[in-house]
Amino acid sequence: MAPASTPADLKSLVDLAESTSTLLSQFLKSLSNPAQDVSSTPLDDNIDPLALLRDSAKLLRAHTTKLSLLLINKPFTASAITKVLREVSSTVLPAMMGGVQLASQLVASQKLPALVEKEARARVRRILSAFSEEALEIKGMAERVLDEGNGGGKEQDGREGRDTLSGTGVVWEACDALIEVEKSGVAGILVQRVEEWKATLLDAVEELKEWAEEADEDDDDDEEEYSDDDEFDDMFGGDKMPKGNKELREQLEGTLKKTKTISVLYQALVKRRLKVVPKHTGIQTIETLDTLMEILERIPETVDEMASSFYDLDGEEAKEIFSKCCSDAVKASELVKQNWEAKDDEFTAWSGKFQDAIKA
Repeated sequence: MAPASTPADLKSLVDLAESTSTLLSQFLKSLSNPAQDVSSTPLDDNIDPLALLRDSAKLLRAHTTKLSLLLINKPFTASAITKVLREVSSTVLPAMMGGVQLASQLVASQKLPALVEKEARARVRRILSAFSEEALEIKGMAERVLDEGNGGGKEQDGREGRDTLSGTGVVWEACDALIEVEKSGVAGILVQRVEEWKATLLDAVEELKEWAEEADEDDDDDEEEYSDDDEFDDMFGGDKMPKGNKELREQLEGTLKKTKTISVLYQALVKRRLKVVPKHTGIQTIETLDTLMEILERIPETVDEMASSFYDLDGEEAKEIFSKCCSDAVKASELVKQNWEAKDDEFTAWSGKFQDAIKA
């Protein structure tokens, strides 16, 4: 049986958990300021930041498992918990932050797409936030045992064990998400994000379509009594598509058709360009990818703005906003008209037809 924790062991663990919490707070703060990462240390081209992030996430996952077992089993062995937590705070977490720093430097030197670094940074932030809760749990348990004054720990009510296992599961999930970045690679991360943007785009199309259809249904029920729903719509801007406004309806139909065509661009880019991004890319390719991602992210946001104009029955504003969306779509297709070897292919011919359809 493991020896009971001494008051000195427990006090040492409380202090370490507290300093680990402080360290995590500092790391989380630095993650909010990417510019700080670029100038901190020289870039080491021999280190793959995504591999470093993967390895540190695997280590943290393993250490969190050890901590969980130590926390839920009796007796409470503060010295063993301290050993694992010190390894996490002195080695694993700094290594993870080093991976983020290296990724930032690669972005600055145009050797890694900015979106990949942004994704990795967000997942590291999620890990640190989750482990912050774990550190607080360790500190709280150590303080409770210390308060008992007998060094052997108090009887657990079962809730602490459940809380610990629940917190461990959150850290595991966050670590798995970071490991997935390296597993997916640059191409996989870009594809995942573009597919999400495409889904957002199609959601906006569906909502606009439903809005127009609901207006038709409401017009058919004109003789029904005024309801609470009508009052809610009047108060909160629930403007309906006027049945007699043929011009606005035709504009909406044309807009929806072109927006669906733009969604096909996302699909084509995924298949013909993003899934086949070279593993080793030059500065020009990274610049192209960064610009392309910025445009593809912006288009769904622009479509949302346009939808708001339609809801306000402002056809002129909707037309103006959608023209920006179309312009961006044309730029995106033109940007990667040729493949990564600067040669024409099937997408080259298709992009020409796409541009004609959007400009029509």
